[in-house]
Amino acid sequence: MEPPAQKQILPTWSAIVRYAVISAINLAILITGIMLGIMLAPHLEKSASASEPQATAPQAAPANPTTNVPVQQDQYEEVSPGILIGSLGTDTLLARRVAADQVMINGYDVLAIQEGVLNLLKNKGVGSYRDIDALVERAKVPKPLRIKMPAAAQPPPPAPKPEEKK
Repeated sequence: MEPPAQKQILPTWSAIVRYAVISAINLAILITGIMLGIMLAPHLEKSASASEPQATAPQAAPANPTTNVPVQQDQYEEVSPGILIGSLGTDTLLARRVAADQVMINGYDVLAIQEGVLNLLKNKGVGSYRDIDALVERAKVPKPLRIKMPAAAQPPPPAPKPEEKK
């Protein structure tokens, strides 16, 4: 039998009170972990954003080997993709800039429709050729985007085979 003094030191809580105390302790640990995660996450992970690429020092344009004329490097803005895939299916796409050669929505080529509308306006005399051509020229971007393909990765050289003992 236990001595009577030890029985009085241990609390005699009901099962509901013990469950409530343990739940409160678990909740406090959970909230502490969430708060630590919120405070430390910006310092541990780098965030991604669709911002302008950093400017680099201009380089001399290399000469074309056949004509010995400098190639216009500043004609295009080269961008390096983070992911290269053949096709992509997505539900939501957020982008600051989009460059595409063809835009299709529900089976219709949007760019072809816009070109057709401009040609129709010219042919019907709704707008003058000069006004519509000026509209097209104003819509052109000064430096179209062009994908800069990453350098092909060289496979590592084969490891030397260990010599067999005879």
